Amino acid sequence: MTGALRTYLQERGIDVDDITVRAMVPVDLRPPERALDLGNEFGLVILDLAVGARTAGATPPDEGPHGRTQGSPEAMAIMALFTVFGRVPKAIEDLAVDLFSSKASVVLTNVAGSSQQLYVAGTPVERFMFWVPHPGKQLGWASAS
Repeated sequence: MTGALRTYLQERGIDVDDITVRAMVPVDLRPPERALDLGNEFGLVILDLAVGARTAGATPPDEGPHGRTQGSPEAMAIMALFTVFGRVPKAIEDLAVDLFSSKASVVLTNVAGSSQQLYVAGTPVERFMFWVPHPGKQLGWASAS
């Protein structure tokens, strides 16, 4: 995903060697036995994306997304903060959302599409577009699937 983002930015004339792109990654915090339960139990992890790296694997595994997501203290702490902010007056909640959304440039998720052909009213679905929960007004989004 980072390589695709690097190419996208370079094609638009952006010097990727001098920028930092941070992704806000939603993390499902439910245990595996509750994976199919309805409802949201997620936190967020904010990751620096290595868009300046010319080769894949330039980020050490423990610093990349897999080393900092599932069950991470950061994701659990942010979920707890969201729970608190969801109980305060709207003006305070809006300040908190603005604070979090100012920490990242994009929302990145690994939501996978179906592995088999799907149909709607007998017509094959050719493409999917996932809509990630948007914490803030100025964030873009991307899917790594």
